[in-house]
Amino acid sequence: MQIPTYRQEGWTEPSIPFLEGAIVLALVVFLFETYLSFRQHQLYKQKEIPAALMSVCMEVDSQASKKAGPSAEEKAAIEKLEGKEREEAEERLLPLAERMGRKFGKAQAYSLDKSTFGVVSSTIDIVLDNVLLLLGFMPYLWDTAERAVARCGGDPDASEVWTSLAFFLLNFVVSDLFHTPFALYRNFVLEEKHGFNKLTLRLWASDKAKEYALTAALGSLFLGAVVKVIRWGGDLFYLYAWAFSAAVMLFMMTIYPVFIAPLFNKYEALPEGSLRDAIEALAARVSFPLTKLYTVDGSRRSAHSNAYMYGFHKNKRIVLYDTLLKQAQEEEVVAILGHELGHWKMWHTVQGLGVSLAYTFVMLWSFGFVMNSDALYTSFGFSSEKPYKPVVIGITLFSQTLWAVVGHVVGFLMNANSRRNEFQADKFAVDLGYSKQLQRGLLKIQIENLGSMVPDKWYAAYHYTHPATVERLRAMQDQKAKAA
Repeated sequence: MQIPTYRQEGWTEPSIPFLEGAIVLALVVFLFETYLSFRQHQLYKQKEIPAALMSVCMEVDSQASKKAGPSAEEKAAIEKLEGKEREEAEERLLPLAERMGRKFGKAQAYSLDKSTFGVVSSTIDIVLDNVLLLLGFMPYLWDTAERAVARCGGDPDASEVWTSLAFFLLNFVVSDLFHTPFALYRNFVLEEKHGFNKLTLRLWASDKAKEYALTAALGSLFLGAVVKVIRWGGDLFYLYAWAFSAAVMLFMMTIYPVFIAPLFNKYEALPEGSLRDAIEALAARVSFPLTKLYTVDGSRRSAHSNAYMYGFHKNKRIVLYDTLLKQAQEEEVVAILGHELGHWKMWHTVQGLGVSLAYTFVMLWSFGFVMNSDALYTSFGFSSEKPYKPVVIGITLFSQTLWAVVGHVVGFLMNANSRRNEFQADKFAVDLGYSKQLQRGLLKIQIENLGSMVPDKWYAAYHYTHPATVERLRAMQDQKAKAA
């Protein structure tokens, strides 16, 4: 059997087996990640709450003041609720240790289902990806794109940009059609089963249509421009392509929350009141240049909660999910924002942006060494006799082969640094005097979101961007003990 099965006309035997190397590397990574998933999967079968987890829950409960709990107004509001809503609201009044006891089994079942789904979907992914490589799907799709350009009156041999755009759109559609059943199952079966899905098929279809439109418009513009810049840049193409990519990255960070995110969610100014006053006071206290304070209807799609900030220089904005406001009390929401402002104060966002830009620069610079390598292209079934070696194909193949190892190593290091930053942001909030409130807020979110309660240390070290909640709570409790 010839490998790959489909080869472009004029194909020659490669001098370096890049395709075989890519498959071996992908399998090694898959087996390693599956082993980590198996370790974590076994812990999700645990029925007993870990003593360390229950200990920190009881410690958080013991820190609560006698006044902690719902106000008379909140109790009156609960009395007006009915059915499941009232049951959930009343459960939120219980001590956190008791709530953990009630939710632990549900969290384990949710995590077990997600783990099973993850292993099954990743197994299907690796099989399909390797089959497509062996069949020569990529050169076949490129030839299909060339034929599409020719039918539209273009000259594929002289128009790399148009052929690249056709290839990009065809590949996007094929990939999305394959992954759509998994996305539907995840939302409408798995998330629905555990009470988190709020999506309707109509809303999902609307989101999908917007995603296609944005990808076709913005993705095509970016890709076409990158191909032009790389061809124009000559020997220094990596420098110009990096500068252009950096500009686009900053541009997208600016326009996404203002123009794109509102296409999917409704953003409203946080109403005047005690919560808004407390957040504005916190921002002023740490000199955070807050200009806008929004709530977003995250509950339209999911019951999971979140909060984030965005903006450049003197134009900072904070967004609170409506689900967070439902799950946590005002002082806990403020404490969580104290943690988020810690990331800003310690330049974590700028640090992450800097690493991303450096990573992109080194990748483009490294790509320059194999950009015109016949072996890289012919190994995957492309002809070395074409008028040009497609940039979009070259970057894709480079990412799957030589750069793949670097990508995994950098990802591992970035996750480790992210966990370090989370501890620093927690400490910042604790130093502001929000230790008790932040601990309660984080624990409530963990319970409400049915977060992983028993992380495996190897799995967490490789995958987690945030430390396990029990580790964060223990660190804050230790910090308080040392201060005392």
